[in-house]
Amino acid sequence: FVEQNPQTKTYRLGVGLMKLGLAAFQRNELREAARPLLLRLSGEVEATAHLAIFDPQEFDIFLADQFDTSAEIPFKANFGATAAAHCTALGKAIMANIDHELALRYLERAGVALWLSCGVGAVRRGTAGFEVDTARGPVTARAVVVATGGKSVPKMGATGLGYQIAAAFDVPQVETRPGLVPLTFAEQELAWLRDLAGVAVEARVAVGRTCFDEAMLFTHRGLSGPAVLQISSYWREGQQVSVNLMPGRDLAAVLRAAKHENGRAALRTVLSHHLPDRLARHLETASGVVGTMADQNGAALERVAARVQDWRLVPVGSEGYRTAEVTLGGIDTRALDGRTMEAKGVSGLYFIGEVVDVTGWLGGYNFQWAWSSGWAAGQAV
Repeated sequence: FVEQNPQTKTYRLGVGLMKLGLAAFQRNELREAARPLLLRLSGEVEATAHLAIFDPQEFDIFLADQFDTSAEIPFKANFGATAAAHCTALGKAIMANIDHELALRYLERAGVALWLSCGVGAVRRGTAGFEVDTARGPVTARAVVVATGGKSVPKMGATGLGYQIAAAFDVPQVETRPGLVPLTFAEQELAWLRDLAGVAVEARVAVGRTCFDEAMLFTHRGLSGPAVLQISSYWREGQQVSVNLMPGRDLAAVLRAAKHENGRAALRTVLSHHLPDRLARHLETASGVVGTMADQNGAALERVAARVQDWRLVPVGSEGYRTAEVTLGGIDTRALDGRTMEAKGVSGLYFIGEVVDVTGWLGGYNFQWAWSSGWAAGQAV
């Protein structure tokens, strides 16, 4: 199990020990018991399923097995390797479900003190760095990292504290406004939209030259869904929004073909082949079309196509911070060191995450920014 190098006289692990370890690994009862579950899970989610063993003493994980699926690119795993739980997706999933006492032990080991339901007030310069007013009394700190987020979803505790701290130290800011938020409309538009509440459709929503092809949802207050949330970050009050309810197709050509090939059909029937039935019926009524496709002239068909593929409307606003997923604006990036997130001219003061004027699209970009900026600041402090 142990071999000696004849030249250097040093010792190393031998092949026998490697064989013994491999045999124990292959005969592991946990792997055998988990394999049917991994196979079923991999098939259900059409993704690689992993088996990992969590060590609550060292807070790391040991990758023991995996099952791949033909529906994705194979995942190369390093079996037998260990990694800090917080550094892997699988480890994070395990850590999210550990009990309270174990979580506190993990934080204590990392040197973290967890203060819950403790309000934070003013931050000011002190003799040893900074003084922070808290509900538990003043705290002295060598450095302060502001990770307070933005104003979005105040019911979850969001406030403008981060911006107040920046203002106290004269750190430049960009005007804030809600982002990734549903858009609202005046009564004349709502009269047409309200009856469609709950209908979802794939659409192209644009402001100027910026557009998004994603799902759009009609609501009692206006429009929502991924396409609208995305474009809301580019929309400004007074700007027109254009909506194409059937992107990627030439509806005018589709309608002309239907007139010749299926002239006895109603407009709603033709539209329902491409749009939700409720929306198709609504568009027929709103277009004022009466009769069959054969009864419609070319101009009428062009008007219908324009209404469906070039629908223009002007929002009166958004649902605001109450439902906004992010806050646009915030701490001016030019006021921060891009390598450390430290405020220029205020040594020891850092701003990370949503409180900074960095906003991404839907799809995890804002989470990634929060983690990346936090890592940068963490390395510095």
